[in-house]
Amino acid sequence: MHTPDLTDSLADRRAQLVQEIAGGAPDYFSDNEDAFVLSVARNNHFTLDWGWLYYKQQIEVPIGVNFKIIHQGIGNFGSASGIGIDAGAMLRFSVAEFTQTPALGNISFGASVTDIGGTRLSWSTQRTQVVPMHINSGLAYAQPLPLLHTVATLSSDFLIGEAAQPRFGMDMTYDGKV
Repeated sequence: MHTPDLTDSLADRRAQLVQEIAGGAPDYFSDNEDAFVLSVARNNHFTLDWGWLYYKQQIEVPIGVNFKIIHQGIGNFGSASGIGIDAGAMLRFSVAEFTQTPALGNISFGASVTDIGGTRLSWSTQRTQVVPMHINSGLAYAQPLPLLHTVATLSSDFLIGEAAQPRFGMDMTYDGKV
């Protein structure tokens, strides 16, 4: 093992231990991570017939899959390679069309699964590392502001099955360009 457990040491003692391990001088090494990713996606459109008052809703369902080949190297200590798969989907529709209120915007629900089944990295040191699968979901609402030539988007996302806190954000797009 090249990295000792220094989590319980005081700062001065930690610095002393690092110098002892490195032979009195800092020990530098390179760390590189490369990935080749092939992405396949499709944007599906369909009309949902609600069945009352001849009302129909346009629905958009983009889906995509990433196939990735990963290579990592840490100095002279070793290198690893692995293959992984990610997938995602979204459901998007117009709230204005749904409520028949022209001033409203679009709502999107999405989910992604990264490292499906766990991405296995095989190290040159004969060890195997598994990158765990994660499921992330999100919600966004995009409100057009025609007088300002702007679209304001409020969004939130969170990891499913994790103790992580949800994240919130806002995006402003001016004139579809900035």
